[in-house]
Amino acid sequence: MPGMDRAHHLAALRRDADGLGSALGNIPLDTPVPSCAGWTAADLLFHVGQVHEFWTSIVTGQRSSPDGYE
Repeated sequence: MPGMDRAHHLAALRRDADGLGSALGNIPLDTPVPSCAGWTAADLLFHVGQVHEFWTSIVTGQRSSPDGYE
């Protein structure tokens, strides 16, 4: 992506992932997430992990659009 500071965006993804890991690292994975009805900590971690995986693939140039991403 032209004009994008890849290092900055990758650092932000890492920082956010580390923060979530710290926040959820000491609780059981079956702990309910009050702001996400029906979700557990495991569901939240999986979802955020998928989002970070997608954006990492965009930032690193492995993917140029969301087309075909599942």
